[in-house]
Amino acid sequence: MVSASGIDTVAIVGGGFMGTGIAEAVALTGLHVVVRDVDDASIERARARIESSLAESVRGAKLDGAVADDVRARIELTTELDAIAGADLVIEAVPEQ
Repeated sequence: MVSASGIDTVAIVGGGFMGTGIAEAVALTGLHVVVRDVDDASIERARARIESSLAESVRGAKLDGAVADDVRARIELTTELDAIAGADLVIEAVPEQ
């Protein structure tokens, strides 16, 4: 399904606090999201942040559990640069150090 804007997939480069927050917000709108980071450890931290945020939203009754599951299913986490090649929109959210 393509959205009215023509954007179906959003890639986010950087899975830090800002990147995961953007990923969650975009996935909540119904779009597929690919979060790309440099290594498996960074991907696991990103996954943990998203899981924690979704769980907190469900506990606080901001999201229904089924909606949180849908959001989770729309977010792909990867270290592969090729995985973002087909994105309609790329957002750079690499943490500055």
